[in-house]
Amino acid sequence: MKKTLLMLCFMLPMFLMAQNRPDKQRNDKKYFAPVSFVYMTMEINQINKPVESPKRNKNNKSKEISKSKTNYTFESLNKNLVNSLSKQSADFKTEMDALNLLGRMGWELVHIKGNKFYFKSSKKK
Repeated sequence: MKKTLLMLCFMLPMFLMAQNRPDKQRNDKKYFAPVSFVYMTMEINQINKPVESPKRNKNNKSKEISKSKTNYTFESLNKNLVNSLSKQSADFKTEMDALNLLGRMGWELVHIKGNKFYFKSSKKK
């Protein structure tokens, strides 16, 4: 009995020290999740089309008015994303509409070069 109590006196502190509470932040899987980035480019092309006005001037000649149409081209490795953005681009009235939609989707504007916009989005695995 003495040996058991003596052994328990030596072993009890070791058992108590080994039992600590784990840190909640370190056990969170998102804390250690690797982050990969997906990149995309958007190119904006404005096409000017001459349109004849129905109004005529004094010489019976119709006036030509140039009307511009904006074309958005998306490039990414994800073809489903490119197709969905191409369909939604028909509703864009200005460049800001396109940038606002991409910002809401989680895309971050990285660089602008001329009429080409570069975006990145972080995806956790």
